[in-house]
Amino acid sequence: MARALRRFLVEKFVRAHGSGDIEALIALFTDDICVSMPPIPNEHHGRDATARLYTRLIRQGCTYDFFPRPSHRSDSTHRGQLSGR
Repeated sequence: MARALRRFLVEKFVRAHGSGDIEALIALFTDDICVSMPPIPNEHHGRDATARLYTRLIRQGCTYDFFPRPSHRSDSTHRGQLSGR
């Protein structure tokens, strides 16, 4: 994925999450999304499971400070991931 497109998608994700716009956030998910968010101990596979996770987190008022970080994976689809703290 081109760097500019990756950045655009990351910015949309951060904006949707930060504003609590669950529908805009879910619209960014692909069917094969897989999310792991330590300290939550499990992985969430697929659009529906991930949508339930983020819906629950946003409704509970969970917030994160997002910052870009390089990935340790060589697969370009994982570069520029976001970390919450």
